[in-house]
Amino acid sequence: MIAGTVWLDANANGIHDPGEEPLADVTMLLEDGAGAILRSMQTMPTGMYLFVDLFPGDYVVRQEPLAGYLTTTGRIVSVTLTSDAMQVVDFGNAPAVPLFLPLIGRLGSSPG
Repeated sequence: MIAGTVWLDANANGIHDPGEEPLADVTMLLEDGAGAILRSMQTMPTGMYLFVDLFPGDYVVRQEPLAGYLTTTGRIVSVTLTSDAMQVVDFGNAPAVPLFLPLIGRLGSSPG
């Protein structure tokens, strides 16, 4: 089994801190080692996703890009499952903040 949570990483530190909210309806993909999509699901209202009934082997968990957010933990994680093992793979996302540069005038002009 592969499970995890997708959350709003309010301070963009890549750690799921207390009070950080879950993100629902995020598309999660499970791929085999060759990149073929095996399963797809949306995260639950709790931000959780769950892929069950998996055979031991190599998988990739991928979070689809989320409009208006940047990942703080990476969107693609490789996982090797052994028999009866559960792997937890969480994904943090912070709002994409536009970068505004201050208007300082034209080169060569004096202030004022």
